[in-house]
Amino acid sequence: MTALVIILGVIYLAALGFWIMKKVDCFLASGNIHPQWDAIEEKKIKERKQRRLHCSLKES
Repeated sequence: MTALVIILGVIYLAALGFWIMKKVDCFLASGNIHPQWDAIEEKKIKERKQRRLHCSLKES
């Protein structure tokens, strides 16, 4: 009886893991997360921060 409970538990965990990985795969494939670092975007962010800093210094 104990072996049956353990076997069913393992099967349940395997099915649950498969379902979770399927959801994660769909999320990653949808493009919501970028798989690699984008140097151009990083440069744009730094330029925006510099402009904000420069503008706030002019107002002061």
